[in-house]
Amino acid sequence: MALPSAEDVAELDSLRGALEDLAVRQVIARASDEDLASLAKTADMMERAVDAHEMVRCDIAFHDAVFAAAGHQRLADAWDGIRCQVHLFLLTRIGLTTEGYLDCIPREHRELVAALRARDTEAALELFATHRRHAVEVVVGATDLG
Repeated sequence: MALPSAEDVAELDSLRGALEDLAVRQVIARASDEDLASLAKTADMMERAVDAHEMVRCDIAFHDAVFAAAGHQRLADAWDGIRCQVHLFLLTRIGLTTEGYLDCIPREHRELVAALRARDTEAALELFATHRRHAVEVVVGATDLG
């Protein structure tokens, strides 16, 4: 499997981070209780994932739901522009190791939902950054070794 370069990972992560930061702020400011319930339902699907590939699909579905709940069409369009790259990145991540993956991803997403429901901007931004950082560390660590 060809690994992305550290520069590729950094570029995708910085763009995803910028988009997610705006999405988080928009969700906290604008999302209805129904939107937040939909996010929670999407996160709950992760509890039933039977393998890492299904978990990746659930992970992408959750982030799709975040961008939808933001209520900002151009932001959702920008996410759509990198969505396939993020999906490929997550597949690369699980191709390197799945150790702890099925346990930590549902927990991280429950925490993300809780921060969004509490409308705690700073906590949500930090949790989303930590969530991204975990995957980046796996891929960049392997890139550095390769």
